Amino acid sequence: YFEIAKKVFDTPLLNPDYKVYIAFTVTNSGNIDLGTRMFQSILKVDPRRHDALNFLATIFEHNKNYQNAIDLRLREKEINPYGADNLLKLVENYLLVNQSSAAKEVVREIEIMAPNSEVVNQAHSLINY
Repeated sequence: YFEIAKKVFDTPLLNPDYKVYIAFTVTNSGNIDLGTRMFQSILKVDPRRHDALNFLATIFEHNKNYQNAIDLRLREKEINPYGADNLLKLVENYLLVNQSSAAKEVVREIEIMAPNSEVVNQAHSLINY
């Protein structure tokens, strides 16, 4: 399966959406290393591909590589500053690497962006506000 997936992934002019789907499927099928390389390949071609950034950050989080996850989530934040799910994950990651001041700064951004929202409530619960 993985050989076929890699062959299809490497097809010239393949739609980038298919590449993301293949990388996602490969990762979910248990070949994390190949999936990671595929997502990294996608980002080399299109560094603004927010779904690939998100999936790759999630892989790093599962591997407890929080600093790389933070770097990717910051890149995603530049592309989509209103991505609430990404911002919440960024708060979690900052807390996991003991950067509570950075986490609180992201929470403040969420408060400004979406006051009195469920996202703010979730962010506050993360930092025990």
